[in-house]
Amino acid sequence: MTITNWEITNADFSLIVQIAKRAERELTGYPDDRRTLVMDLNSCHSNGCPLDLEGLLAAPLLDFSHDLYGIRKAIDRRTGKLTEDCFMPRFALANRVEP
Repeated sequence: MTITNWEITNADFSLIVQIAKRAERELTGYPDDRRTLVMDLNSCHSNGCPLDLEGLLAAPLLDFSHDLYGIRKAIDRRTGKLTEDCFMPRFALANRVEP
């Protein structure tokens, strides 16, 4: 059985909470509460798909909602990993292009 990793830095946790607060303000139809969203983002970030949290927090609403709804749909809450091979958050660190 795979154990979900929950270890993140305090700075990353703070950014995740800010992202969840933004979601509460701007995604009025988002179906989960703040705690669930924080756990989904934490587990995604810590278990194989590190996120550009600062970029996600500042993202245009369309990209922001794409990543949050996509993570919600694709996350395996037992392992913390994204399960759908075709979904990659736009703000995954793997997608970041350095200048």
